[in-house]
Amino acid sequence: MVNKMLRIFSGKSDHPLADTKSARELFDRLIGSDPFEALDEIDSWLESVSGDEEIKPQRRVNVLFELDDIGTAAARKLTRGFLAKSGSGHGQSRNYKLWQTACKFWRQLAASYGGWLDQFEANKKLREEMRATLPMMQMRLLRAYSGCLKWEKFRYGSLDPDLWLSAGRLYLEAEKNRWLEKKLALGDGTSTTIAAEYLRLLLFHAASMDRLQPLEIELAEQLLSHFLPAFSLTAQVRPENVYWVDAAKPLPPTRLAKLPGLAPTLRFFATANACSAIEALCNEISQRQTVPNELVLNQQFPVATVIAVLRHLAAFCAPQPPVRSHVRHQVKSRIRAVDGFQAVFATLRGDDAISIFWTVEDVSEGGMRTRAEMTDYEGLGIGALVAMYPEGGDYWLIGIVRRIDRENRTQGNIGIETVGRAPIAVDIDSEGLKGEGLLLDSALNASEMTSLVVSPGIWQDSRPLTFVHGGQHYRLRPQEERYRGNDYVIGCYWVDVLAA
Repeated sequence: MVNKMLRIFSGKSDHPLADTKSARELFDRLIGSDPFEALDEIDSWLESVSGDEEIKPQRRVNVLFELDDIGTAAARKLTRGFLAKSGSGHGQSRNYKLWQTACKFWRQLAASYGGWLDQFEANKKLREEMRATLPMMQMRLLRAYSGCLKWEKFRYGSLDPDLWLSAGRLYLEAEKNRWLEKKLALGDGTSTTIAAEYLRLLLFHAASMDRLQPLEIELAEQLLSHFLPAFSLTAQVRPENVYWVDAAKPLPPTRLAKLPGLAPTLRFFATANACSAIEALCNEISQRQTVPNELVLNQQFPVATVIAVLRHLAAFCAPQPPVRSHVRHQVKSRIRAVDGFQAVFATLRGDDAISIFWTVEDVSEGGMRTRAEMTDYEGLGIGALVAMYPEGGDYWLIGIVRRIDRENRTQGNIGIETVGRAPIAVDIDSEGLKGEGLLLDSALNASEMTSLVVSPGIWQDSRPLTFVHGGQHYRLRPQEERYRGNDYVIGCYWVDVLAA
């Protein structure tokens, strides 16, 4: 009670961050803390300092900027730990906690900036007093939205429509006030603009991250930042425009299939220059099999991963989108599903493996789209190997998860490419190394090609495999690697029929 009375008469806050010295000590401690613990604590500080009106406005904003810089650096470190476990099948519970902590930080950071901007809107005097900080706050709010979107995409979610509306309003207000291209310095020494941050947010969403694994999503974000100057955002309708967005509506950017109803808030972005630059870099890396020094990334990525993501981004930038190879047909049926190489092999051998039923929404010759309870498959990701047995069917199908669209924590859609029908589980011998394999093509004819799924440790470019099937001995000579997942490789082999 005494402390409360003293505050009333002194007009000063007793909040730890109100005092410069104690705040500095706290910031230094947070910088040296474990990123998971730091983000969890920063989240609480963001909420408490934003709501303490006894701290002078400029002081509160400065503290907010400092917590933003420290939290952003911690989130970057946390990302590496998160990605190291993603898709491994291990530590998924821990990874989910990391994901929750990062998401909570970015949401609270966005709420803190959004709360301040709402106050400025309601209090014109305060707005004029803090006018010099407005561009920085708007830019940082857009960056917080990008953080929210990236971490949602790590688990194949999406932004709330209201965030797209808010982001568009920030862009339009900055354009109106003529500070859209104003260079704004961040705490880490880098600088950016509101225009760049808005375009970065649009590009990240438009680049079909739901087709990439988390590590590839992280790489794609960094590559988009590298190529950002090659993209352009304009209010003019031009032939080279590929995407559009209405900055005054709660809608994400959309591919320009046909011209939308014209409005002064429509914006278009062209990708031709970026597409050429991306393809050129992809060709260079493919030829040299090394990443050039001028491409600065936050961490090392496998060369094959860099090439794959560059090709993905080039496809998204292309003037004409990739065309579907097969016609889709709407259906409503159930399938039993099992994921993971070992579980699929065991199931085909007749063992009981953990499985679940999905609802098939549509099918084509090349695959299907299913509706699933996502809580049952927290570890399922892009590239996962799945076996599926259609209700009323005669044989198993083998597929690869190509796309995940999580509507919420419990429901989502999974796009699956079918790579094998009526597969056969076989025991293989790779020059003394024993293992398991899944034949994707039951027709084994001499001097023809077949596809086999094996564990990564079994696949070798020059090592043949032998096995027995139906009383016949076979040898498979490796030709090329067709696809590599986290726990399997699909290889193409020449078939030799051996004498008994």
